[in-house]
Amino acid sequence: MSLISTQDKSYSPQKNTAGIEPVLIGANYQLLRDTYNSPSVIIFAQCAIPFLATKDFTINHLAPVVQIDFQEAVHKKWIFGLSNGLQWDGFSTSPSFIYNANTSYSFTKKWTVTVECFGFIGNNLPQNNLDASVDYVINDLVQFGITAGAGISSAAPKNYFAVNGTWGFNSSGKKLKH
Repeated sequence: MSLISTQDKSYSPQKNTAGIEPVLIGANYQLLRDTYNSPSVIIFAQCAIPFLATKDFTINHLAPVVQIDFQEAVHKKWIFGLSNGLQWDGFSTSPSFIYNANTSYSFTKKWTVTVECFGFIGNNLPQNNLDASVDYVINDLVQFGITAGAGISSAAPKNYFAVNGTWGFNSSGKKLKH
């Protein structure tokens, strides 16, 4: 769930919008674990639920996201990632291509900082963004974070701020390590 505040300066009058984006429900599956010779490969799928959002962020359709993510640990605390996939925005029935390049550094077992460049390329002008986030890991299944970023293309929001959290469950039955 994300609480979003965004400021759109692309048209006059300027408009600030705050609210809760549609809640995403999804799953991740790790196909390969990283080794000395290869990165981790993770497939994830999510779906935004139209009615689980505030008024300014309500969408018209279910909005699935399907991505494949490649992650390589370059150090115990430092990870690089690249991903791409398809995303439906909930307003159109046509998907957009999405990409993401990121790096994360864990200062402690509980605190992580991430910097990313990501975007959406579809039937409209491309939206390209840069952001940074700080996350606090409560346990292997729950984490909270804050994100701030800026659009680097004309169609992207000029800037944004989000408070977000993830909740998971262990479907494998294996004891989780943290």
